[in-house]
Amino acid sequence: MPHYLRGYATALGLSSCLYVWMIVQFSVPLFEVWLVFFTLINLYMCLRTLETIALSLPMPAIKRVEAEPVVETEQVQDDFNEANRQRFERIEFWMQNNTAAWKDYTFGRDQLCEGVGINRHLVLQALRSQGYNDVHEYISTYRVEELQRLIVQGRIKMLRESVDAGFGTIKTARSSFERIKGVNLDEFLASYNKKREGGMADS
Repeated sequence: MPHYLRGYATALGLSSCLYVWMIVQFSVPLFEVWLVFFTLINLYMCLRTLETIALSLPMPAIKRVEAEPVVETEQVQDDFNEANRQRFERIEFWMQNNTAAWKDYTFGRDQLCEGVGINRHLVLQALRSQGYNDVHEYISTYRVEELQRLIVQGRIKMLRESVDAGFGTIKTARSSFERIKGVNLDEFLASYNKKREGGMADS
C-alpha cells in the first residue's frame, strides 16, 4: 500500500475518533475542528489522486523539426495558440540541433531560454500548450529518448553509463525513465544485454 494511502487511512481513523468524541460531548468549537480536519484530509486525497493521474498520462511524442521556424510576426503574436506552436517548434529545433548542450546534466531552464532566445514565461507557456508540465520534464523526455536509443544500439550496457544521456545520477535516470516510458530501467537494460549475449552465442 502506498505511503500516502496509509497516511490517509490513519488520518481518517483519527477523524472518526474525533467525530465519536464530538457526538458524546457535543460543542460547536469541537464540531468546527472536526469539520476542518475532515475537509483537509479529503482535499489532500483528492489532490494526491489528481497528481497520480497526471503523472501517468503519456508524454507527447518528439517530432523532428527539419527547418528553423520563422520569426514571429505581429499577426502570429495575436494568435495565442499559433504563437505557442511556433515557439514550441523553435524550442524543438534548438533541442534537436544542440544535443551536446542538454546531454550535460547541468543544463536546465536558464540555458534553454538563453539558447532559444525566449523568456522563461513564454518557454513554459509553449511547453505546457503541448502537454508538458514544466521545462525539467521536457528536457528529461529528450534525455530518456537518448538513453533508450543508446541502450538499443548497445552503446550503454551499464546503469552508470546513463550519464552519457545527460543524467546526473542513476537514481534520476531510473525515475525519469519509468515515469516517461512506464518501464523499469534496470529491466529494460537487462533485456537488451540478454538479447546481445544471446546473439553473440548464436553467432
